[in-house]
Amino acid sequence: MAGEEPTDETEEKKKEGPSEATEEKKTSKAVISVIFLLVAMAAVSIYSTMQPVGYKYTSTVAGVSVHSQIPLEELQYRENVALYNNSDPAAVTCNFELSAISIQDRLGYKILIEQGEQGIYIQTDKAYIRGMNYEETLQTCNIFSCLREGIECPSNLWSIRDSILKEKKINIAIDNELRGSAVQGYGDIMGALGYIQAENQMEDIDGNGRIENWELEESLIKIFPYIMEGDECKLQPITTGLQKLNATNETYNCRTLSPAIILQKADENKIDVNGDRMTIMGDDEHVGSAAIIVRDVISPELIRSLYGLD
Repeated sequence: MAGEEPTDETEEKKKEGPSEATEEKKTSKAVISVIFLLVAMAAVSIYSTMQPVGYKYTSTVAGVSVHSQIPLEELQYRENVALYNNSDPAAVTCNFELSAISIQDRLGYKILIEQGEQGIYIQTDKAYIRGMNYEETLQTCNIFSCLREGIECPSNLWSIRDSILKEKKINIAIDNELRGSAVQGYGDIMGALGYIQAENQMEDIDGNGRIENWELEESLIKIFPYIMEGDECKLQPITTGLQKLNATNETYNCRTLSPAIILQKADENKIDVNGDRMTIMGDDEHVGSAAIIVRDVISPELIRSLYGLD
């Protein structure tokens, strides 16, 4: 009725404010908004993942396809790398190779080795090294190392191992002007040569079930080390478990040694293979890095064997 005084109950309801139903509606709308936002974000993430990765630069390096989002020379600045455990034998060798020429850093540039169509796939924050089998993965890794170090590598990089096994000997010379990393790299190559010397020693040539002395001599891969001064190579002594060569002071023209691996001081960083002669050229640091690559070209099993991983 008009003029009726408000009751105490009416006044109490005004003080209470919005009803519980109104509050529930507001809460429901807020929850729905959050859920919608999360779904939208997930959809964008899935869409982005499904999009093909674009590679601005494509080329073939030493017979291996390379796809990159950055100029290839920029890869040389990715010195800090993150490597990941992988039980595949080729990946194990590759990880050791990369760790020897890089700075290991769990927050660094990510390098992943996996099975797939042979190639190198370089992205801004990570790179993929792929091969369909053991040999392809190793070769792809060798070429990635060449790119990573700014070393020019040939498409016949791997032929030197065949030359060694065929000729049953190898001449290896180091320029007397090389120091530091290059000398260490020379030691790495010598280790690989010693490994394949031992690996190929036990060969039953006549198939009679016994390894005889003449067969040991016949199958022995002989290693001849030299110090290089200009074009002259001076023979050095060597002792391995299978071979002993006293110093003879004999000097040869380095250009006539064959098959041969030559470590040479030069202005350009390069591995050149001409027939059965390999020349590793560059400054001390790059010759050392190239020698690590050649070590794994000659005997990729060596590093796994040293660490008991084969």
